[in-house]
Amino acid sequence: MRGSNRAAGRPAVCRHSTALSKSDVRALCLGFPDLVEKIRWRQPAWFARTMFARMYDEDTLSVKSEESLALIHAQAEPSLVDPYGRGDESTVLVLLGRIDRAELEELLIEPYRLASI
Repeated sequence: MRGSNRAAGRPAVCRHSTALSKSDVRALCLGFPDLVEKIRWRQPAWFARTMFARMYDEDTLSVKSEESLALIHAQAEPSLVDPYGRGDESTVLVLLGRIDRAELEELLIEPYRLASI
């Protein structure tokens, strides 16, 4: 797509009035205990002992996940994508315009726990 900054193979984000924002993600992440926010690749990133999530761009969150491919294939409506289109087992991109706050919170719990060990 000409003039687009979308990652290859990434569906367009459907923006609507209830779309989550970077501020919503920050509020959820900072709700976890013993968490540090740092800037990585010019975007906020969240660390327990290691990084578990970072903003990929204004509308997309990158989350470490041991079960990323299973999450991607199990969804009924695309809100999670493989960031590089090559079956990356450790990362999932979350399209913030297609996921609600409760789903995002649930998605962040396991990566935070693993990053805390």
